[in-house]
Amino acid sequence: MVIIGGSLAVLTVTSTLLAVVPNTALMIIIFSIHASFVQVYFGPIFALPIQLLRVKAEELATCFGNFFANVGVFIFAFTLGAVKDVTGASPRDLSRSAPPRSWGCC
Repeated sequence: MVIIGGSLAVLTVTSTLLAVVPNTALMIIIFSIHASFVQVYFGPIFALPIQLLRVKAEELATCFGNFFANVGVFIFAFTLGAVKDVTGASPRDLSRSAPPRSWGCC
């Protein structure tokens, strides 16, 4: 519980800082901290039902949590596409932020 609460507190602070920090280098550092704490709390959330529930209920609770994690990913991806469509962003606009093809990664 302490890990989940602490990492959610760090995520709250870093999310707020990402919105107001004008310096790019500082923003990259804050984003790195933010990304690492997303991973810190995600594992214990799935371990929580195993610790709190009896044996027969923990399987159902784990499946239930996994289901809603997948639904959340789907809704996020769908919403991101809908926002892209509404704002009129085209693949040409998005390619400006991609790494150059000379890097050999894309």
